[in-house]
Amino acid sequence: MRCIRFWAATVLLIALASVSPLRLEAQDATDLDEQFVSVTGPGSTCELRRTGPTVVAIVTTPVQPPLGGLRGKAFFISDGGIVTTPMQPPGSRNRTYCQVPEGFRPLTGIRQEAVAYIGDPSSSDSDRAGSVEFVYVDPDGTVINAGGRIEDIPGGRGSSGASFALEWFTATHAADGVFANLAEHHGGQFQVLRGGHHVRAHIATDRSPVQHWARQEPAKLFQVPEGFRPHMPVVRTVEGTVVDANGTPFNPSRVVAFEITVTPDGAVRYVDGELLDDVGYLAYTIHMVWETAVSPDRAVLEDLMAKADFHLLRIYANFNWGRADVPLAQWSGVSTDAFGRVTHLELQGFGGSGDLPPSVGRLSALRTLDLSNGELISNSFTSVPATLSELVHLEHLILDGQPVTGTLPAAWSRLTNLRTLSLRWTDFTGPLPPEWSEFQRLEVLDLGYTHVEGYLPPEWGSMRNLEALVFSSPYLEGPLPAEWATMPRLRGLDIRGTPLTGPLPPEWSRMPQLVTVHLWHTNIDPVVPPVWSMSRSLRSVQVDNLQTHWYALRREYIRDLLLAHDSAQTRAESGCRDGYVTYLHHCRGTEPEPSVAAISD
Repeated sequence: MRCIRFWAATVLLIALASVSPLRLEAQDATDLDEQFVSVTGPGSTCELRRTGPTVVAIVTTPVQPPLGGLRGKAFFISDGGIVTTPMQPPGSRNRTYCQVPEGFRPLTGIRQEAVAYIGDPSSSDSDRAGSVEFVYVDPDGTVINAGGRIEDIPGGRGSSGASFALEWFTATHAADGVFANLAEHHGGQFQVLRGGHHVRAHIATDRSPVQHWARQEPAKLFQVPEGFRPHMPVVRTVEGTVVDANGTPFNPSRVVAFEITVTPDGAVRYVDGELLDDVGYLAYTIHMVWETAVSPDRAVLEDLMAKADFHLLRIYANFNWGRADVPLAQWSGVSTDAFGRVTHLELQGFGGSGDLPPSVGRLSALRTLDLSNGELISNSFTSVPATLSELVHLEHLILDGQPVTGTLPAAWSRLTNLRTLSLRWTDFTGPLPPEWSEFQRLEVLDLGYTHVEGYLPPEWGSMRNLEALVFSSPYLEGPLPAEWATMPRLRGLDIRGTPLTGPLPPEWSRMPQLVTVHLWHTNIDPVVPPVWSMSRSLRSVQVDNLQTHWYALRREYIRDLLLAHDSAQTRAESGCRDGYVTYLHHCRGTEPEPSVAAISD
C-alpha cells in the first residue's frame, strides 16, 4: 500500500510539474489579446487599444484648446529669427481630456510630448497640425494637458479638431494579500500590479505597531509573491500618520517620514531609524514602484550621464538619474516600455555638454531623442556619434541650438521611420545628402540657421510625406529644383538668407497641398509664374519684400479661366475645349485672345 501511495504521489508531482508551465504560458498568451475601448471626456474623445501591457491612446479634440491650456513656450518665425514667447496666462488651469478606465491605466505617471495631427495620427492620410502638446497621464487614469507650445511650421494647419497619440504600459498581472500579523497590523494589506518588468505596489494599514517591527533585524510585514519581486533591494522614503493603539490620529496631527525596504526574496520591512524612535503606531497608504529585471538600457543612460556631463542631473537628486533601485521610467526625461527599454529621451535644457557617447546607438527601442536647448539652461553638444544611424525606430530627432560640427551624415538615411528632423541653429556643414530621399515618412525637416552648403538635392522630390521644409544658410547656391514638384504633401517652404538664384519653378504649380512659399533674402526671381495661378492650395508667395497673396493668384486663376472658357466655346472642334488647364499649357496664342473685359461684358 505504501508503495502504491508513493508511486501515485510521484505521478501526481510529475503531472503538476508538466501542467504548471503550460498554465503560465497560456496566461501570458492571453495577455497578447487585443482590447479596445472608447471614452468621452470634457471636449475630447480617447480611443484606447491594449495589446499585452502596451496601451496606445488616440486623443481627439473637436475644438482647439484654449490658449490657457497650452503653456510653456511658443515659437514664431520672424525676419530676425525665432522669437520665443512665454505662454503662462495667470490663473490658467490644465485641461482634462478624458478618464482612462481600469485595465488601461498606466502603472506609473507619464509625461509625453505629443505632436497634434489633423485626422488619425496613426494614418498616413493625416496632416501635421500646428501644436505640440505636453500630456500627463496619471495612474488614476486622468489624461491632462501639462503645457505645450504652438509650432508655426510653414504652411502648418491650425490645431482645431486635432488628434495626437500616446503610449504607455499597464498591468497584466495582479496579486494581493495581508500583513504577516494582521491582528497587530490592523487593516494591513497589499496589492502588487505587474506589466512586463514593472511593478507597482499599494500598501496600506490603519494601525501598525512600529517598535516591535522596526528594529536592527526587523520582522517582515509581508511577503511579495514570486514574479513580482524586485531584482535588487529597494528602499523608499514614505510618510505615515502617527496614531495610538486604537488607530486614532494624534491631535494635533503628526506626520513622519520613514523608510520601507523590499528585498529580492520578497520580504517587506521597516528600516530602523531615529525618526521612528518615539513612534508607537503608524497609519499609512503608500505606493512603490520597482523592476523585476535589469534593463539593458540602464548602462547606456549611466554612460550618458557620466560622459555628457549633465550637471543638472548631478545637482538635483529628485531627477532620479543614477539611482540603481529606481525604474528607468521614473528617471526625469525618460520614458520606457513595460520591459524597461527606453522609448523617449527628452533632455532639453539639462545642461549636457561635450560629445554624446557611442553607446547611445544601443537604445534600439528609442523613438524620440530631444537634446535641444531649454528656455533657461542650454545643452552644449559638439558632436554626435555615428551610431545614431543604428536607431532604426527613431521618429523624432531634435538637436536645436547645439554647436554640433561636422557634415550632415548620409548614413542617417537608414532612419527610415523619422517623422521630425530638426537641426536648427546647429553648426553642421557640408552638402545636403541626396541619400536623405530615403526619408519616406519624414514630415518636418528644419535646417534653419545652419552652415550647410551646395545645391538643393533634386532627389528629395521623392519624400512622399514631407509637409514643412526650412533652410537658412549663406552657403547654399543654385536654383530651386523643379523635381520637388513631386512632393505630394509639402505645405510650406521657408528659405531665408541664402544666395539661391533662378526662377520659381513653373512645375511647382502641380503641388496639390502647397500653401506658403517664403524666400526671404535670396536671389530668386520674384516673378510668380502665370501657371501658379492654377494652384487651388497656394495662399502666399513672398520673395524678399514682394508678397503675392492668394487673392491675387485667384484673380489670375479667374482671368485665365474666363479666357479658356471663351476659347473653348469658339473652338468646338479643337483639342483645346477640354478645360482651362489644357488651354493654358497647349493652346494659348494659337488664335487671337479676347480681352477679359470683353468676356465680362
